[in-house]
Amino acid sequence: MRLFPIVIALALALFGADSAAGQDTPNLLGTWAGVSETIVAGSTNHHPRAPGDTQADPRLVSVPITVIIDQQDGRRFSGTVNSPSASERIVGVVKSEGRILWVDEDGYNEGVLIDDNRMEICYLLVQPLIQLASCVEMVREP
Repeated sequence: MRLFPIVIALALALFGADSAAGQDTPNLLGTWAGVSETIVAGSTNHHPRAPGDTQADPRLVSVPITVIIDQQDGRRFSGTVNSPSASERIVGVVKSEGRILWVDEDGYNEGVLIDDNRMEICYLLVQPLIQLASCVEMVREP
């Protein structure tokens, strides 16, 4: 009976190794585009107030976003996020369960690959005079 716990532990270890090894890191290289659905209090690089804008915070905005991922090594990647008013460098990782995490110059992004050519990314930014939450479904351009 002493062998039974050892056999169970060995089986779990082997099963865990096989399932982890079977997971491939997705290829994120390329240009991804979408339109954000954002709520923002304050003004940011990608969501500036228009001259004369007197709308009370928070405000709802949608902005075209393009992400270019030009480097990837395994689960690590980098590139740029672009909108009509700004461009920022990003660096990120893909978690073992497939979640995508990246940071830009002032905020945090978390997302998931929906399929090989679609991802959803959500962004959070908190600064003394700015609060922002945004999600965008992006499609990889051919």
